[in-house]
Amino acid sequence: GRLEEQVPAADMLIDVGGVHLLDIPDCMGQTPIVLAQRSKNTYIVACFIKAQVFQFLFGRPYISRNHYANLFICFMLVTISIWAFVVAPEYLAFLVLGAVRCAENIWHSWCSAPSAAPRIFGIPG
Repeated sequence: GRLEEQVPAADMLIDVGGVHLLDIPDCMGQTPIVLAQRSKNTYIVACFIKAQVFQFLFGRPYISRNHYANLFICFMLVTISIWAFVVAPEYLAFLVLGAVRCAENIWHSWCSAPSAAPRIFGIPG
């Protein structure tokens, strides 16, 4: 009954920029997330929190309009993070060290041949 009526309304509000209103309390001092939690609408709470997180990370409340695609992307990011920081941190350190060394070599070659810098950009030196 009520959940089927509330979900489309909540989705429409989020689509038109209502994500920024999720932290603003009403006249009783309660936010929409707190109201949804109190009425035990865990689906709406999850949608609100997902919209806030995606708004913060990507600048929009969703990556796609399909919840399964969003969950797939979130789980893939969690899996990659766990692999990179827990299972194989030495590979991550190796990649970071390689990037730092590459940047260091570029910096040294740039500084050691300052006369080459104008020629790179097509300016006669």
